[in-house]
Amino acid sequence: MSETELQGRRLRSLLDDATGKSEFVIVVVADIRGFSEFSKSHESPDVAMYIKRVYIRLIDKYFPFGNFFKATGDGLLVTIPFDEKTLQEMARKTVESALACHKEFSQICKGDPMVNVETPDRIGIGIARGTACCIVSGDEIVDYSGHLLNLASRLMDIARPSGIVIDGAFGVELLKPTTAKRFLQHDVYVRSVAEELAIRVYTSQDVEIEPRFQHPLTVLNWEELKVTKPLSVWKKSPEYYSHVLPSRPSEPGRIQIQFEQSHGTGEDTWILEYESDDFFYKEVGNESIVQVSLVPIRDRLAEMKIPAKTPVTLSINYVRGPDPP
Repeated sequence: MSETELQGRRLRSLLDDATGKSEFVIVVVADIRGFSEFSKSHESPDVAMYIKRVYIRLIDKYFPFGNFFKATGDGLLVTIPFDEKTLQEMARKTVESALACHKEFSQICKGDPMVNVETPDRIGIGIARGTACCIVSGDEIVDYSGHLLNLASRLMDIARPSGIVIDGAFGVELLKPTTAKRFLQHDVYVRSVAEELAIRVYTSQDVEIEPRFQHPLTVLNWEELKVTKPLSVWKKSPEYYSHVLPSRPSEPGRIQIQFEQSHGTGEDTWILEYESDDFFYKEVGNESIVQVSLVPIRDRLAEMKIPAKTPVTLSINYVRGPDPP
């Protein structure tokens, strides 16, 4: 039996006695910038060894005080519990560790004899705090879910080309004054979080707020395409799925790719949402074409042992440009 199958069976056994409880947590979502390009230009063993070493260092050196860690393919999700007595301590530890990680990331594998290739040198980090649902089985944490995780992931997406983005409700006043001064205040619009009214965020000084976060999303003329196929069909498709858009995007950089998958009804319902920035846009004649990599979502679904007949939906969202004359 493969390692993936063993993990799937273990998860299945844990779910029998799983229950949910609400907890106060800080959520950190980190993403390696340029990982997709790195993966395409290096052999699989080198890629696997690099990401393994990065995970180990993120957990052991920068966030050893976390209570739950989850690989996200090209990054890591970390949860850090707190209460009334430990809030300020954990808030400071988290942000200071994130700053250190960002500063030192280009050298994170320096001196490692197993990583002898050129590696990505930037990381984006999103941080939010509040309440989340902790799924536990006995004394073991199975997973976390809720709006807070989605928010931290969205903030991570803003942290480009690299840097740290903190939710405005986090409480920068909890930080040491010298630490708080390292962050700039911005108001941003974020899909599914703040589409009509902006939210306040604090960013490290190297973050460049892209235009797509500077305008209300409802004002823009968004188009949404959905393509639903069984997982077995997606697995047999070529590495890149090509789709011709019905109209030309006003800004190809605003194209958003998301995979959605749900299963079951009632208490057994669960949903997977996976956003991807691994796609290409090109114009051929009068056609606007998006090519989406299927590799990340295939890997994610394989880890979860999802039945082959399960429908998986690819969503392509973009801002429609003006009609041609």
